[in-house]
Amino acid sequence: MEKLFKHEQLPSGKIIIRQFADDGSVIVETHRYGALEIAIKYDFREGVKIDETYFSKRRIVGRRTYEKARAAYADMPVAEDALRDYGAELLRALARERRQRNIEAKKRQPDPDEARKLDEFCSALMEKGRSEDAVRWVQTRKHTLGERNWSASKRLVERLLALGCVQIYACEIDVYEDGLENAGHMVIELPEDAVTRGKILKAIGRLASETGCSGDFDDGQQYAYVKLD
Repeated sequence: MEKLFKHEQLPSGKIIIRQFADDGSVIVETHRYGALEIAIKYDFREGVKIDETYFSKRRIVGRRTYEKARAAYADMPVAEDALRDYGAELLRALARERRQRNIEAKKRQPDPDEARKLDEFCSALMEKGRSEDAVRWVQTRKHTLGERNWSASKRLVERLLALGCVQIYACEIDVYEDGLENAGHMVIELPEDAVTRGKILKAIGRLASETGCSGDFDDGQQYAYVKLD
């Protein structure tokens, strides 16, 4: 089944994206501002809306959080209480998974083979395409990470640096017109201190959950990988 898209930008700046099946019926409809500063996504089955997914500040959120954020956007749709809140269900499932991983992490013994594989992967990623010191690179306003805008990209790097990362690399940087650059991958050099490593890997785990992935355990690796889109 072929999937067709239609984009519409309103004078307010809101973007509406509709995805159609080849028979012309709507499959998905999204209303958003910016890079998911706020958004609501509807899923349809045979022309009937079956659930809603909510976003705020580039993250999936529950209905209650969306409604609070919506107060600042006059033309964002009201959430429908009668529909399934997919985001809230997903967040509860992710919270259960994080709790389980925390339990596993406390019991886990470092695996040198896993550490070697992770370091080899990160080293290959840094050599594969263009990589830059993210702390310096992100100072330029036209340089961004994943779906984040410049200010959010800069805050992310500063937050990771403050946690104690030895080095942060923006990897496989794509270059566009007008000096725009974007990196969807980061490699972080980890410190030796166990407590600091734990804080960094926990933060990376939260970032991983945003893209439906899981963070790595501490196997004594030198590098950690972060997928941003």
